[in-house]
Amino acid sequence: MADAQVGIDVKGLKEQHIPAKLTGEGHDVSFDIDGIPEKLYVGDTASLVLFGACQSGCELVGDAITVLDFFDNIIAQTTFKTQEGELAVSGAMNIAMPQEPGKIQYIIHYEPRELPKPDDGGPAFKNPHEPTDLLIEFTVEPHHIAISTWGVTTPVYTNEPIQICVGASCSSGCRLAGQKVEIYTEDNVLMCSGTLHEPVEPRKTLWWDELHAVAPSEAKLHRWEARFVAEGLERPHEEAKHKFSFVARVRPERNFKITVIDDKTKKPQRSARVELKLVDDSSKSQFASTGAEGTAEIGVTKGKYTLKVTAPSRKAYNEVIDLTEHDVEVEIDLLPTGVTDDQHPMRIIDANTKSAAAEAQPEAEE
Repeated sequence: MADAQVGIDVKGLKEQHIPAKLTGEGHDVSFDIDGIPEKLYVGDTASLVLFGACQSGCELVGDAITVLDFFDNIIAQTTFKTQEGELAVSGAMNIAMPQEPGKIQYIIHYEPRELPKPDDGGPAFKNPHEPTDLLIEFTVEPHHIAISTWGVTTPVYTNEPIQICVGASCSSGCRLAGQKVEIYTEDNVLMCSGTLHEPVEPRKTLWWDELHAVAPSEAKLHRWEARFVAEGLERPHEEAKHKFSFVARVRPERNFKITVIDDKTKKPQRSARVELKLVDDSSKSQFASTGAEGTAEIGVTKGKYTLKVTAPSRKAYNEVIDLTEHDVEVEIDLLPTGVTDDQHPMRIIDANTKSAAAEAQPEAEE
């Protein structure tokens, strides 16, 4: 084997021309390699193709190519199979990656063929090309795991059960049945764990489980983390993490539902802003926006609230709502800003809550 070695930067090999400069007599030959994936994982197979070009225009078909490890073990063998203009193209060289992650190097040895003897029976001409070694290096990674969460309980109430679906898939399509997944709090406290089971349609490669925990006692935004625990798999896999968030709320004692109507069009008022502010503590407010049907719901603690409803080009609506004893469901009209009339009275929708909003619409005298 020749002593000359050419180091190859495996980044961008498809674009980079890799010269093999030779000294002494003979034609200069350059080489290029195609087929190195952006990512290589343990146990994968890289199918490489070598391209060669003689600067003097010689054909290289039939010249031998051998892939060797650093112990001179033969990994793959082929030849330049075809000549496409000035470029010779080899057969595919299939190189299996090791079962452990890390850097690995191979030598691609080019050996020019013996030229045939001339017709006059004289000795064969010496091949003008020199044997050459190319050094290639791979970084082999553990199998990549993609982990995700969905189906988190909505809404989440403090100190009540919470459900989280966790799924994971392997970049190389490995079976992940029985692998452990865990859920941790932002303080790295383990909340629950489970084991992945068979995928279901339409996610044929997503192994998943439904995990159950108890929501935190503190009402605020929480950021938890789902983790894949790589244990007992045939090939190395990376551990994976996925953060997700939710807001834990105190379960409401009362429910307020409102339907907002545009007084001009008599149609539901979409995207109206609804605010309930506690009369005894104005710093405590709850907000909601009406949907396509003009409705919104807000869960609150017991007490009296100031209701304010606003929408673009409409007069603000203000009222006091008593949510001490009952839930309340009402309907209101929003007037255009240019109208001088007072706001219309609020209509009680739920007869069982009439006493809770007596201030809004007093009963008729007998």
